[in-house]
Amino acid sequence: MPTNIGTGPQDIPLNQFLGEQAFLDKPSKVPAFVVQLNNDNDQGGQSVVITDNSTPGTIIIPTDVKYDNYGGYNTSTGEYTAPIGGLYSFTFTSNIRTGNLSGSTSVIINQYYVNSTEYVRAYENFGNGQSWRHRTFTALIPLSAGDKLTFRSYNNGGNHYFDSDGKYTQFSGMLVSY
Repeated sequence: MPTNIGTGPQDIPLNQFLGEQAFLDKPSKVPAFVVQLNNDNDQGGQSVVITDNSTPGTIIIPTDVKYDNYGGYNTSTGEYTAPIGGLYSFTFTSNIRTGNLSGSTSVIINQYYVNSTEYVRAYENFGNGQSWRHRTFTALIPLSAGDKLTFRSYNNGGNHYFDSDGKYTQFSGMLVSY
């Protein structure tokens, strides 16, 4: 049985036992990232306080990078720059508390922005006397290579904050199709 295909230096080696190519290209890595707010180790502490009451809201900037295989996440700006164009899935999971625990209902508005333009938003109502909520906001967003995505939040009045005790707040994204 031949051990290669061809007769020159560019020959393709064969696996002598299976008659198949002895090497295969590894699949390309899919761009992905996972970042978390730093743990402030303060039970009930206020890691990121949101006092904005109008759009475009405050950019939430988790700085503890757990995974970023393309280096697309910027810990200074909170922007994720798409290295490859395609359809991405983004998830922001948070532990939120409102500063308006007594009185009227608060509405928190969370948004994904692409290139400084709002792409999609979600509303979260906090009624009188409600405090902690653990929520996840996921969106499928088509991006071109070089597009910048941020997660932002604001309130209709009063304030709220994202807590990080025990790593409760996380931002992640992954290319799902190109």
